[in-house]
Amino acid sequence: PLPLLAIGVALGPKAAAIAAVSGILLSLALAGLAAASVYTGLHALPAALVIDRALAGKAAGPGDGARAAGTALASLAVFVAVLAGTIAFIGRGDAGVEAAVTAFLQSGLAAALGGLPAEAGQRFIETAAPMFVGLSGVSWQLVIVANGLVAQRIVSRRGWALRQTPTWSALALPEWLAWALVAAAAISLV
Repeated sequence: PLPLLAIGVALGPKAAAIAAVSGILLSLALAGLAAASVYTGLHALPAALVIDRALAGKAAGPGDGARAAGTALASLAVFVAVLAGTIAFIGRGDAGVEAAVTAFLQSGLAAALGGLPAEAGQRFIETAAPMFVGLSGVSWQLVIVANGLVAQRIVSRRGWALRQTPTWSALALPEWLAWALVAAAAISLV
C-alpha cells in the first residue's frame, strides 16, 4: 500500500482513488478476479480509507492533524475488524471458524514446523488457532500504519505533503471508537 498512501498524502484522496482503481484493474487484467479481490481488500480500500480520513476537513490548528490521524486509525481498526470477521465467517466451514483455522494452520505450517516435535507443533496450532483471525487483522493493520508513516515521511521530506506530519504525542482517538469497542465486547460475550 506504500505507493497508494504516498500518492494520497501528496496529491489527495482523488489521486489516491485513481491510483487504487488503476491497481485493481491492473490486478484484474494480469492475475484475475481473486488477485484483484485480495488487492482491493488488503491494499486499495484501506489505503483509500486512511487517506480520506487523514485528509478530511481543513487543518486549522496544530492538533487537527493528530485528530485526523486518530480518526484514520480508528476507521482502519473498524474496517479491519469487519473484514477479518467477514473472511472468518465466509471461510468457517461446517465445523466453525476455529476448526477451519486449525486445518489451515496444520496444512500451511507443516513445512515450517517440520523441525519441531509433533507435540510442540500441535500445541502451537492449538494456541494460535483461537487468536489467528484477530492477530492476522492486527498485523495487517500494523503494516498499513507503518506504510502510511513511511509514505508521510517520504513525501514530507520532499515538501510534497498536503498536511504536516502530526505531533504523534497529541494523537487522539475519536469518541465513537469507545462504542465500537463496547459493541465488540458484547458480541464476543454472545
